[in-house]
Amino acid sequence: MIQQGLLDALNITKADILDPSMGSFIAQELTLTNPDKVGKLILYVSLCGSNKSKPADPKVDQAFSDPSASPQEQLQKIIPLLFPTNWLKANPNYTNYMPLPKELVSSDTGHGLMYQYPDAFNRLILTFLENNDG
Repeated sequence: MIQQGLLDALNITKADILDPSMGSFIAQELTLTNPDKVGKLILYVSLCGSNKSKPADPKVDQAFSDPSASPQEQLQKIIPLLFPTNWLKANPNYTNYMPLPKELVSSDTGHGLMYQYPDAFNRLILTFLENNDG
């Protein structure tokens, strides 16, 4: 696999991976085949790819598809569907891990969010990397 070969050639034993769009499929494959090489995996504008992926619960689709809900309301609907109850109880301040700069929740963002608002996007990613040990 090219990514593993690149990490080996650069003498990188473990890396945090951010890959957008189609690259996220490659990042997922790298993580599945070499979990010891990946620290944190950040997928952006992605799907869970492959014919082995499990479709999202219809409740998740409904929460993301509600145009009348604000981003904060959508988040409140989605979080309990995405994270185990035990984790939410153990991490009551989970929103500290997900800062949402105003620019990133505006209605004019899209697939190129990291290009539209690079400072806010980078701030969000760096905050995540700095505040999430694992």
